[in-house]
Amino acid sequence: MAKTSIIICGQAGQGIQTVCNILAKAILRSGYYVFAWQDFQSRIRGGESSSRLVLSDMPVESLPEKYDILVSLDKSNTSVYLPFLKKDGIAVAEDETGENILAVPFQKTAVEIGGNKIYANASAIGTIAGIINLGFERIETVLREEFTRKSNEIADKNVLVAKYSYDWAVKNSKKYPTETKGLKNLNMKVMTGNESLALGAIAGGCKFMSAYPMTPSTGIITYLSETSHKTGILTEQAEDEISAINMVIGASYAGVRSLTATSGGGFCLMVEGLSLAAMTETPVVIVLGQRPGPATGLPTRTEQGELNFALNAAHGEFPRFIFAPSNAYDAFNIMIKAFEMSQKYRVPVIILTDQYLADSYWTVKNFNIDKVEIKDYFSNPNDIAGEFKKYSITDDGLSPRLKPGESENLVVDDSDEHDQYGHITENNTIRKLMVEKRWNKNCLMAEEMNVSVPDGIEDSELVLVSWGSNGGIVSYAVDVLLEKGIRAKNINYTEIWPLKIPKEFLDKNRKFKIVVIENNFTGQFARLLESEGVKIYGKILKYDGLPFTEDEVIEEVLKYTSVHPLNSSFTPIDGR
Repeated sequence: MAKTSIIICGQAGQGIQTVCNILAKAILRSGYYVFAWQDFQSRIRGGESSSRLVLSDMPVESLPEKYDILVSLDKSNTSVYLPFLKKDGIAVAEDETGENILAVPFQKTAVEIGGNKIYANASAIGTIAGIINLGFERIETVLREEFTRKSNEIADKNVLVAKYSYDWAVKNSKKYPTETKGLKNLNMKVMTGNESLALGAIAGGCKFMSAYPMTPSTGIITYLSETSHKTGILTEQAEDEISAINMVIGASYAGVRSLTATSGGGFCLMVEGLSLAAMTETPVVIVLGQRPGPATGLPTRTEQGELNFALNAAHGEFPRFIFAPSNAYDAFNIMIKAFEMSQKYRVPVIILTDQYLADSYWTVKNFNIDKVEIKDYFSNPNDIAGEFKKYSITDDGLSPRLKPGESENLVVDDSDEHDQYGHITENNTIRKLMVEKRWNKNCLMAEEMNVSVPDGIEDSELVLVSWGSNGGIVSYAVDVLLEKGIRAKNINYTEIWPLKIPKEFLDKNRKFKIVVIENNFTGQFARLLESEGVKIYGKILKYDGLPFTEDEVIEEVLKYTSVHPLNSSFTPIDGR
């Protein structure tokens, strides 16, 4: 497999993300798969900021521990990131010397060729493209696409600086080029997880989004706002998250498919609205972008610490869906399913993402929108006999739904307990019936959930279980473990709740051991499985604010299995 990994580092404000974005698009157009993750501190300028990018001739969704190329735009960051460089890797840095360091005058080039040091990142783009032998015509095309919207002059200067640096790198860097010659005509796109979620919302029939900006979910409303002139979707930046979810509930009550997005702190404020949606059986879709807490924690880093929160948030008991896409392609399809499930069952749907999914650039195959079917779950007013019962008692818990004001039928709602007509009540018998009605939906909801069980799982000795954005990382690790002689499989949950347990997990005679891998301290998903009777062999947990690397997962699995041999009858008990 041809695979090259690159770190671009510098200070916030130096255009690190722009370098990554342009390179990712140019690499994809050269016929390579590309994956890139953004690592940045919570500040506007300064500090340590990096983009980590991998290009490969095979699908890639994970990061290595060590990199082939390090490009540093700021001297203070070079020493921080040098430990990530492979022993035979090459570092490219401004006016710095040392073993394996190629000194490149980014800022001098920017000033002399472009007339301003702001073009230093264009110099970095050209240098990297020259080192990995990326065709410059692709770089120029992407640069013009990105900067012509500002002005032709800015686009021209970016191209001039990049071309000068490209030629310089080709001439002065003898260690590379790599095999980057363009392998396939990939009919794919590169996009972030947030952009894919936004596209899924458009395809799923969303017509209104209200949110208060909060990392890492802000990119969704940004994208929908920027494209609203084409889609007709109304977006509203609310004054806070309480207002945001209540706007969404109101719009949905009126019959409009609606969405909000936030992260843990904002979701706290939405909790009362979540209960209101449940009591009034109003469909809402909420994207909860996880980041390390408690409180503000590490606001620009990643974690999977809010599964329990999503499962238990809000007062009272009511059914809900929880999804957690594994990559940008999943994100598109899961958003569509979230809208359908929310409308069909009139329940809240929570989509758990994280910074790793939301901000990373993923290579995404074309979405199949021909199979997207937006169903109308509203009742025909002409079919309503007598007074409308919005909460009529049915065996499956599903009641008719009308848009208020669009027929002569009176639609009544109350956040208090209510009878079938929506009128407030404290009748204990009706209360009991309404609780049962709401929960009766859960049986059908459970049947909607899917979990992909790999063939031959019965004959494996180890099953790695992950959820959400860890899917690609663990999948790569399993391929390497197989090469090392460990009969391993992986299952990545993207449809979390109602929880579906593969029958193989509950087989008392099963041969394989289950190790759960997740980005939190307590092993929340492992505990969820255990609560349903699944015996867990071990947990591999990470909670420092960074995503797992592929090498890290492999190393931890090998370490774990060497201490607790898979062929032994001993079952370790993880006390955490």
